[in-house]
Amino acid sequence: MTSDFNKPNKRTMAIANEIANLLENGIHLSADTVHYLESTYGISRPEEIFKALTLPFDTEMESLCEMIFFPDEAQQIILEPVIEESRLETCEDASSLAAILAQRAIETVLYFPKGELLADVPIPEPALYQFINRLRIYRRIDPRITEKVNECISSSNTATAIKVVLRNTMFDFEEHRVSAICSFLTQVEQNNRDYLNLFVFFCNLLDTMNPDENLHLALVKAKRRYVEMIRQSEKTEKDLKKQAMEVMIMNRTPVAAVNIEEVYKNISYIDRIAMSLFGKVETTTLEHAQQAPEVQFGVFKKDNQGIAKVIKILS
Repeated sequence: MTSDFNKPNKRTMAIANEIANLLENGIHLSADTVHYLESTYGISRPEEIFKALTLPFDTEMESLCEMIFFPDEAQQIILEPVIEESRLETCEDASSLAAILAQRAIETVLYFPKGELLADVPIPEPALYQFINRLRIYRRIDPRITEKVNECISSSNTATAIKVVLRNTMFDFEEHRVSAICSFLTQVEQNNRDYLNLFVFFCNLLDTMNPDENLHLALVKAKRRYVEMIRQSEKTEKDLKKQAMEVMIMNRTPVAAVNIEEVYKNISYIDRIAMSLFGKVETTTLEHAQQAPEVQFGVFKKDNQGIAKVIKILS
């Protein structure tokens, strides 16, 4: 049901109040965000942010504004219970919600990593609309999955975080994916510190699959791709011992630039998922990696890819 802006319903008002409280309590800027502000926009002091956020501002400042007021995972977790309860269903509902908040002229406090803070920063209306849109309030998680989360996940904090992950996914909740997610929630051991990361990895895998693709086969193919990445990376290391990077670039030799630790971690995730859901794992080894789907690392061209950049990637 679309909300009437002049007479907003209780559900819309409830989520509007929760968002307003969240923003008025302040926004904590990460060290990465502050570094990006300084390196990209030359903003290194709190007062410079205040000046940048003062209307009117150009397109570049709109991008800056969106980055500062982008809802992070911690904010989404706080808002998820009321979002789930509100059950707003359309883009019009989200626009109505943003209009309600815009009328309140909400101000916030920006906290810097070193303890500095900038008080009473007005939130520009365009940033408010973007904040609402990126919460994906109108995305409905399949009720069968929600029921399974509530039934199987013992920690309420983890359950809420899982719902945020699902809200942020881009795939449709068609039958095959719903079944896969319910199986994961039912069968994968949750008493591990990296359980949520494992679930994020699983959802990313589902996002790359065709709706009717066999899940076990998808896991096998993914593992073989990662094994092939390792093989290609090891080949690159051997090639670098025989010839200089400049020669490889001039010869248009493929250069594998991968984070090996990340690749091995992803392989371990695949094995844990496969063992939990199917009771077996793919035994692909480097010797059999030639059977894996081709992995395209690309060829670095001297005219548009600096040698220094290549070396940095590989270091």
